Amino acid sequence: MKNPLIKVPLKYGTIGAFVMIVLFMVIYLLGDNPLFAENVIDKVLLALFLFSAIREFRDVHNGKIMFFWEGMTVGFFCYIVIASIVGLFTWMFLEYYDCNLLADFVTNALKSADSEKAETIKDVGQESYDEMIRSISATSTIKISFEAFLQKTVFGLLFTIILSMILRTKPKN
Repeated sequence: MKNPLIKVPLKYGTIGAFVMIVLFMVIYLLGDNPLFAENVIDKVLLALFLFSAIREFRDVHNGKIMFFWEGMTVGFFCYIVIASIVGLFTWMFLEYYDCNLLADFVTNALKSADSEKAETIKDVGQESYDEMIRSISATSTIKISFEAFLQKTVFGLLFTIILSMILRTKPKN
């Protein structure tokens, strides 16, 4: 594959997904539930790999010139690769390796919702609280995986817009 608009984000997307999967496994092997783990590290890693991909495209493959649309294209492919691989891994892990992880997640989410029941009902009402409890109880591996995919996609888009604006350069006339 010779097109750097595709090649560079595939490289960084694959490496970024691998690093996020390793982080997931480290958290799991340390005895914590990676579904509860704070996603700040994920967001930092996502921004780091997007920055690296866009910057490499601009500096190495494009003569230090990059238009906004090129940064958006590189970022889009990069975060879609990361989100797809991590989402698929999450689904496979929960579906085939440790089914109890999802049950633990649901149980703890229900306990957390119950501990804040009075305040939640006061803020959003009984009907919304009951809907939230039904939604938590109906959580599935597909839902968790899709949420992981969606979260990385949304934050990837936000980071890509910002990074593409910051890193864009114009040719000197």
